[in-house]
Amino acid sequence: MKKQDLDIGNRPSISCRPLDTLMTLLTPTLRLGGALGLLCSVVGCSRSSPNNDTSHKPVPLSGPNQVLLEYLGAPVDPPPKSDVRYTKEGVSNAIQLAAQNAGITLKRMAVDDSEYPCLVGIICEQEDYPKLTDEIKRLDGYDYNGSVGGTSCHTFSITPRRAYPRDTGERIGRRLMLRQQVFYDRFSAQ
Repeated sequence: MKKQDLDIGNRPSISCRPLDTLMTLLTPTLRLGGALGLLCSVVGCSRSSPNNDTSHKPVPLSGPNQVLLEYLGAPVDPPPKSDVRYTKEGVSNAIQLAAQNAGITLKRMAVDDSEYPCLVGIICEQEDYPKLTDEIKRLDGYDYNGSVGGTSCHTFSITPRRAYPRDTGERIGRRLMLRQQVFYDRFSAQ
């Protein structure tokens, strides 16, 4: 089988064998940025830089891996009439406003909009993070329900559950923690 790499911008490419088999499992609405990374993390694919050779066994898509894929379900697209607050730009603006209201400076921020809801990654001083989350909780229309992170780097969603498209809450919930962890691993490594 031939190894294939997907270029996802300036991040390391994701290598999977057999990629064509993986792609048949994905919905046509899949965005390659975060969702393929999520899928590869679940089934054991590896991330590598484009110039490195990654000699490894193909990942079986049956048994326990198939059970995980079926449990996670397909990525969720934003609702057709999505509130602008929950778009990449809306979430970014809300985090910047919360930081300003908290009187703190974010060292770095990124938003992953590869599927719904968007995720936020931030790096700030350890003592500033509680101030930021307090201000997020004060913003109209947003929720803060915890994060994946360490002392200064965190990833989280601020989209409230009530904004999820109908009949997607369970699927979003199953995917959300894993997506946050994958995003944290990538964001903190940059």
